[in-house]
Amino acid sequence: MTSFEDCRRELLERGGPPAQGVYRRWLGRPGYQPVHDFVHGFVHRYLGEITREELLDARARSEHALGDVRSEEQLREVEDWTTGFAFEHLFHHYLEERRAVPTWQDFSAWLNGDAASFFIHPLLQDLDWHQADRERKHELRRAFRWRLGKFYYSAMRELELFVRLRQEYGLPVHYHLLADVLLRSDFWVNDDVVCIYFANPKYRDRDRGRKPQAEQFLGKADPPFRIHHVAIERQGYGNFWISSDASVERLAHTLGA
Repeated sequence: MTSFEDCRRELLERGGPPAQGVYRRWLGRPGYQPVHDFVHGFVHRYLGEITREELLDARARSEHALGDVRSEEQLREVEDWTTGFAFEHLFHHYLEERRAVPTWQDFSAWLNGDAASFFIHPLLQDLDWHQADRERKHELRRAFRWRLGKFYYSAMRELELFVRLRQEYGLPVHYHLLADVLLRSDFWVNDDVVCIYFANPKYRDRDRGRKPQAEQFLGKADPPFRIHHVAIERQGYGNFWISSDASVERLAHTLGA
């Protein structure tokens, strides 16, 4: 079980002014009170109970998350649109609420149904969906599928590594939404912080890309953290890109297994 208080004590306080500064700025964002309440009250329980078998079963039953949509169909207005509730918030909300690892079709149905008010409805409103003609709606639907499908694969990739480190190597790995979304830290264990990425110059390629990195927020911690960046190899269009057995073993040994 990992709560916001665990994250505050182990990362925010230790991170010092950079971590605490970004946290204060986040607290000051207008209109974010529902997001603040959600994150502060969120406790990860089921996350620590997930088994590799559950992951493999969900992957085997999942439909192709990208369908037949291709990268050239993405739209900047869809890719760049933001809201207080990040995809990570929604994915982990699903995990804890449903106590199940979702297939793509399960997660997509939930995003467009019970969880639509968090993301889909605000996005449709900002893009003037109801004023769009048939061709524009077709383009938007496919761009939505591209962005949501990419996120689903990303979330499942992080979940796979988290579960394997805990289940196969017995490491007391912790995850919290605040650390992931705000501090760019996928999980931590004692003095080690792990950040997962695959090379994409638009977002992240080693030390390049537009996304800030964990060092920006935790690089001046006292005592210092050891921050590890784990690259995931590309493994084909629409597949579940996951860490190889060898890379999981190397990381586990680095973390003290």
